[in-house]
Amino acid sequence: MNTYAVNESFECSPLEIELLQYQVPCKAGTPEMEEVIARLLWVSKEEGEWVGVSYKKLTDQIFEDIKKYRECRKKEAFLKEINQKNRLTFGLYGRIKKVEVDLPRWDELPFSLLFSKGVRPFEKGVIELLDKKWIELRKVGKETVLFPKKELIEHIRIAQGV
Repeated sequence: MNTYAVNESFECSPLEIELLQYQVPCKAGTPEMEEVIARLLWVSKEEGEWVGVSYKKLTDQIFEDIKKYRECRKKEAFLKEINQKNRLTFGLYGRIKKVEVDLPRWDELPFSLLFSKGVRPFEKGVIELLDKKWIELRKVGKETVLFPKKELIEHIRIAQGV
């Protein structure tokens, strides 16, 4: 699953931390930092315990989210074109050509800087968090793994009043 147990003990469980996909209400610094924190801690929340996550797993997830976002935008543009043709033909186009598109709702797509700026904000956020010593990068086997540190969890815990 590309997750690894955290060696440190924290004063709260990941289930107590308030997270949105992929935002953390905690005034962490920059939006880039919050993106990385949220993605990293989201996995811990899903696992129900604090875990480190492989860099590859996080970047694979990012590329999957970007792909889903782009597909949604394409479908949205297609529907807009169909609606335009429908208006121009006073509804006849819709009767002649039946079109059904499975368009995900916008609230099902996570909000992310990455949709407009690519992977660079994620990389910048990792560097900023490393500089602040809120995360740790470790080599586990052949994988590079991001681990949350006590300082990060403590900052979030205090900011959220957990």
